[in-house]
Amino acid sequence: DAGVAAIPGAAFGASGKDFVRFSFASSTATLQEAVERILKVSSAWEGTLARR
Repeated sequence: DAGVAAIPGAAFGASGKDFVRFSFASSTATLQEAVERILKVSSAWEGTLARR
């Protein structure tokens, strides 16, 4: 929804099942844009997660 790629933490082992992984191999400007996009979409999702 935000145009940011993420991987379920479980892909890195059972201890990661409650986490999401993001790549930080980008410029500071790109990372800042990603954080802003994630915040925007997570605000839109607020209150809907219980229904998913």
